Amino acid sequence: MFRGSTPANDRLEAYKAKVRAFSGTGTPPDYTPAVIQGKLALMYRKFAKAAGEQASYQNQVGAILARAGTESRILRPFYQAFAGQMYKLCLSATPPDCANEAAILIAKWVARGLSQGVLTSIRASFGVSAPIAP
Repeated sequence: MFRGSTPANDRLEAYKAKVRAFSGTGTPPDYTPAVIQGKLALMYRKFAKAAGEQASYQNQVGAILARAGTESRILRPFYQAFAGQMYKLCLSATPPDCANEAAILIAKWVARGLSQGVLTSIRASFGVSAPIAP
């Protein structure tokens, strides 16, 4: 069952612990290359940024669903999945392409039984406008 998003700091600490578990102790045989040891700070910063952004949009989706009020709690993971796809789309596409691709995503999720109004609100929370006809 979905219990909400984990705070970004908790996710960062769990990530650091996972890296430490595979980093070795510094005594032979230490299998972590020195290059990775030097890049750990950058890796942690990138992960912290991504975890914070993910927690932010997941919380926004929860707020949008709460305002809609009519959506079943069993559908919440599907709206979260749509938001994840929108996030990935916003990272990889240019604004005009993003609007067109978002329309396709909305059509896909409406066909799966989600509310178009709620999906449109989620799309708008990412700053993506409706596509403009040619």
